[in-house]
Amino acid sequence: MTLVEATPAQLRGFRTLDEHVQALRTFAANPRQRVRTGIQTLDIMTEGPAAGEIYLIMGRSYSGKSQVAMNIMAYNADLPLLFFSMEMPARQAAQRLLSIVFDVDHHDILNQIKAGSLASQYSELGERLPRQVIIDDSNLTLGDMTAYVDQYESYFEERPAAIIVDYLELVSGNGGNDIQSAGWQNTESVARALKAWAKNEDMAVFVLHQTNRNEKVWAPPDEDSARGAGYTEADVVVGMWQPGRDPEKGATERSSLTNHITMNVLKNRITGRTTDGKDILLKLEPTLRLVDLKGDQNETYTLQKEKELAVLVPPKEAPF
Repeated sequence: MTLVEATPAQLRGFRTLDEHVQALRTFAANPRQRVRTGIQTLDIMTEGPAAGEIYLIMGRSYSGKSQVAMNIMAYNADLPLLFFSMEMPARQAAQRLLSIVFDVDHHDILNQIKAGSLASQYSELGERLPRQVIIDDSNLTLGDMTAYVDQYESYFEERPAAIIVDYLELVSGNGGNDIQSAGWQNTESVARALKAWAKNEDMAVFVLHQTNRNEKVWAPPDEDSARGAGYTEADVVVGMWQPGRDPEKGATERSSLTNHITMNVLKNRITGRTTDGKDILLKLEPTLRLVDLKGDQNETYTLQKEKELAVLVPPKEAPF
């Protein structure tokens, strides 16, 4: 099909500069332009994704990627959000959310479940996160995800502002085949398609990527860790690892780093800022909340505070 043969619907990307400026004015007037992660230093540096943008978070298995997803949900409690949990059952995701939202040690939640009696207050989870939905179907295609977005819109009478995909390798390609069985070429193809999907659906998309088994969970991911997984298409690429699991560290040092997670920002089209060796240090609390060890824990984190701090951290280069 040529452009001449295309219908107006197929040419929806055709806009004049006047239309683009008007769209930018509408974006600027939106009080919540971007979706934050709730991790202070990371949000100051990247500002979070806007509609049509891909925010890639990558790391080895057990590096804490799914826990970042849970924290994003809890931090954006009032946001219309759809979480595609293709690996973790929705029951486990709900358990983790209970710990974070109600500030309860996750072991207490597990013990209550074993005892067969959950605290009555946990019934309020749906009231605390009133417009958030967890889908734990496996091997979904992008078409399936669109169907769930449409179902969400039909139920809530609004579209999700953000999508979380956990994780990229479990999204199926054409025909519903598991990407993992088709190799990295199919993963790369779906990563490209996911970018187009985010733009067409006009939603911010967080996507988790599990790096290959040759990567060490205690070593920082680099650009090559995301090759074939949408590095080129992503607007932001964040790596994460657990330094305390390094077998070459002494027992005392490993113990001091228990539940510590480190992040680096490898790519950032939004502001141009990257960590550049100054990694983001986090600690996973017993409540499963990720605490930014460099952030000011004695001061409520607000967008105004974020803007004040952002002025002090100018980008080193243009965001492209």
